[in-house]
Amino acid sequence: MNISRLKAAVVKLWIWRLAAWALGVVPLYFGLKWTIQGHLGPNPVEFLEHYTGDWTIRLLLTTLGVGLMWTTHYHQRPIMAAPILDAPVAGLAHALTLRAVPTYLDILPLYIVLLAAFPLVYAGMRKKTWLTLSVSAAIWLAANLDGNLNLPNWIGGRNWFFDPFAWRVRSTRSRLSVLVAT
Repeated sequence: MNISRLKAAVVKLWIWRLAAWALGVVPLYFGLKWTIQGHLGPNPVEFLEHYTGDWTIRLLLTTLGVGLMWTTHYHQRPIMAAPILDAPVAGLAHALTLRAVPTYLDILPLYIVLLAAFPLVYAGMRKKTWLTLSVSAAIWLAANLDGNLNLPNWIGGRNWFFDPFAWRVRSTRSRLSVLVAT
């Protein structure tokens, strides 16, 4: 590859970066403009929530589309997202049910699982604190003794890197501290 082609590729890359940055700034610009001008309507918080949510979906779909075009154009295969792109409907279903989690990024779904269990833990703490702590410690011990006690990951065929059962006791302990503080 000669120097002029390399320079042209670098310029193209910077143009794409600038375009992506500008696309990301557009919602911020209009949101600030409408806030300053007072065009947010009778419920400004609801308007801004819907506005930012709409732009989040637009930018997510744009990112996915650009990523798909990029990998197709350069004949690359995305490693972590390949199963989802190969079977988009099944991949989306697995992703929404937290069974398709990119490796080392399952800390976010871990918090979803722990927060979903929060009402049960909180009710147990209010009624029988020691029983709830004992059950939580037993789940934690079982998860650490048996490596197969984990949630499956459809993408890699393995389990979650951050095992929610192993994190159960830590989450319960933090809920106890909140309950004691109130």
